[in-house]
Formats: sequence, structure tokens, C-alpha cells
Amino acid sequence: MHSKFLDYKLTFTLSILFMYPGVAVYLFLHNSFEKLFIFTVIALIGVFFFYQSYSIFISVQGFLKRVIISTLLVNGSLYIAAISPESKNAFAGAILFLFIPSMFISNYLLYKSKPALKVKALYKRAYNKNLKRDCGQFARFRSASHLSKLLISPLLWALYFYRQLMRITLHLWHD
Repeated sequence: MHSKFLDYKLTFTLSILFMYPGVAVYLFLHNSFEKLFIFTVIALIGVFFFYQSYSIFISVQGFLKRVIISTLLVNGSLYIAAISPESKNAFAGAILFLFIPSMFISNYLLYKSKPALKVKALYKRAYNKNLKRDCGQFARFRSASHLSKLLISPLLWALYFYRQLMRITLHLWHD
């Protein structure tokens, strides 16, 4: 797999998991059950990817602690924005001054810190080994289009889910 695809998969997995509880509470409190269902399905896909790579995450000391800190930080700001009495009026201000800084801190903790860089390196090494070992399975495809569809379809699904997440976020922003 290409390096960018692995980065996108890792980003999708971690971003969905550390944002899910806060967004789910907000959607539940504002009776957006259809969006909650879609976001839950997306989160289940993220949980599957997380479980698939759990041994990598556990092998790096301090990374799971950073995931928990990021989850608490981001969801705490979303809970405050969702539960505040003026959640409709002051939601944009709460998002701007609580959620955005906590997202920057979480992004640093999960993608730029030393344990995060170690996880990225182990993640790429593990998946590139699996790809080289499984090349025999790809030999049965006669044309390159089958192989490209096989490799691109997970990326397209991830982009679709990201677009849906952005729509939900924009809708929440305007409510």
C-alpha cells in the first residue's frame, strides 16, 4: 500500500474514535437519530480498523495514553458545547474557543509526537510486509484495473465517510 493511503487509514481510524462520543451525545440531545446512526456505522468501521492494528498501538509505550487524553479533551469540549443552556446561540463560539484548540492539541498528540511517529513507522512497516507477502493473491487479476479498483475502493469509502462527517459537522455548526 502507498504511504498516503496508510496515513489516511490511520487518520480515519483515530479521528473517528476520539470524536465519536462527543458527536454522538450532541446528535442524541438534538434528536438527530438518522445522523447518529450513520456516524455510529462509521465509528464501527473505525473500531474495526483500530482492532486490526491494536497490537501496533499497544507496542508503543505512551500512545494509548495519548489516545485517551485526546478523547477526553475533544469530547469534553463537545459535551460543554452540547449541554450548555445556549447551545443553539453560542454553539459557534463554543466550537471556536473550545473544540478547535482541543483538536489542535489532539492532532499533535496523535500524529506529531514521538510515540505517534513510532506508531506510523510500525504501521507502515507492518502493512508493507503484508502487501509483499500477499502479492501472490493479486497475481490472479489479469488487468491493472482490477488491482486499482481493489486498492482504491477503501480510499473512496473513507473519503465518502469523511464527506458525510463534514456535512454533519457543517449542519451542526449552522443549527
